[in-house]
Amino acid sequence: MPLALNEPTLSEALSPSFEPGRKLGAVQLAVLWQLLEEAPQCPSRVVLDKLAQHQPRVQVSVRHLNRLRAKWKRSRPKGRPRHRLVSAPRAQPAALVQLTPHVSRVGVHLFARWLEQQGLLTPLVLAVQQAIEVYHRHHRDADFALLHHRPETL
Repeated sequence: MPLALNEPTLSEALSPSFEPGRKLGAVQLAVLWQLLEEAPQCPSRVVLDKLAQHQPRVQVSVRHLNRLRAKWKRSRPKGRPRHRLVSAPRAQPAALVQLTPHVSRVGVHLFARWLEQQGLLTPLVLAVQQAIEVYHRHHRDADFALLHHRPETL
């Protein structure tokens, strides 16, 4: 009858053997393994901070932690971790007004003169002046440039 080779059980294959080393004992290695299992994408500095909370007197460098990660095959991918942006549903944009100038390269001054002729800025300037007055009444000691602009500048 041929001898069967000893195959590791499933539980042995999932966790490494925690042989105590010079810097870390078996308990610290087990805690470190557990932290890496909980958050494998966690940066090494954060893992070390969490390890310091569990085991206060542990003196391990990031380099040593990265060696352990490589040994246990728990390394993070290279580069900065990507943060998923959670975007709120966007509202439909309002209709855009397209202006086609008759003259090429219309300057800001011509556009400002057109806005003055249309009278579109007058209500806006009045609202800004009222807001400045209200702010100045509530904050008498405040002093910054917006509080001292002339109406022409606004």
